Amino acid sequence: MTARERPDLPPRGGNPSSNTQGTNPGSFANPPDIGGPRAFSSPDTPGMPQPSDKTAWDFMPPDWSLVDEQWTPPEGFVPITQLEHARLGRVTPEMKRVAEREPHLTAQQVRDEVASGRMVIPANKIHLNGRLDPSGITLDVHIEDIVQTMRYEGLEDVVLVGHAYAGMVITGVAEVCPERIAHMVYVNGVIPADGESMVDQLVPVRGEEFASWVRGHIETGDGFLPPPASAEEVGRRWGITDPDDLAWVGANVTPQPAAAMASPVRMGNPQAKAIPKSFVGGGESGFDTVAERARSAGWGVYPVDSGHDTMITHAGELAEILLTIGKG
Repeated sequence: MTARERPDLPPRGGNPSSNTQGTNPGSFANPPDIGGPRAFSSPDTPGMPQPSDKTAWDFMPPDWSLVDEQWTPPEGFVPITQLEHARLGRVTPEMKRVAEREPHLTAQQVRDEVASGRMVIPANKIHLNGRLDPSGITLDVHIEDIVQTMRYEGLEDVVLVGHAYAGMVITGVAEVCPERIAHMVYVNGVIPADGESMVDQLVPVRGEEFASWVRGHIETGDGFLPPPASAEEVGRRWGITDPDDLAWVGANVTPQPAAAMASPVRMGNPQAKAIPKSFVGGGESGFDTVAERARSAGWGVYPVDSGHDTMITHAGELAEILLTIGKG
């Protein structure tokens, strides 16, 4: 079609895209109606029914209760999806990211649109391929990865092991599906309290300098914490001395998503609290206080004369400990 033959398109006005990148002045898009049934829409085909006056709030799960105009989930409920967080009134990092990219919206407006069902923030499961905005790779994503794997594989009586940051992950997994877990093992893993993030654990286990370095990356919006840049740094940070181990770690280590370090874990499920737990300590001075907390709580504590990465430097000894725990 030539320019002379191209018909004029009726301008609708009020382009809903922040920087006119999603539509153009000749678009059929309606003006944005944030908070209304036509938040982001195009004109209806003649004869189509009017938008429904119902929202996702009219289709709540049967085990939620409405008390004083406030929806309350069942005891022990742990939100995973963006919709569940929004229903609880929480603004997630993903909602903040949408607001950053679409500055005509506030994060609170994004939350309210998600809660009403008018906006969907999809769960992208290919984040390990580097195709997801790093701000969306949160602790909740890592928790859901493990939960869904256990459910899809039908795993039961699981001895769930978490190393370092993964102490956060297994703690969150236990809140969601405690019935599938027989024992939890923290291998030089952090032991968080309700509402704490990995950043909250760093000062006692890594020191203020490292904690400040991590906080700086988070505050400046860096997507990932860079991995150690050399074999020497790997050895210094993680207590690895064998040349073959250093080479293997250096070839396989990857950046850590910064948003995951800032995400709090939510606890409160009594079934999760009742799961037997053990701590395997690798002799790092920073984890002495963590081991003591575990011992005071009545956990099994297994000292190993290793550095941070016990599963690399003392794999056989750790395997024997895990087999002993599994048989118990």
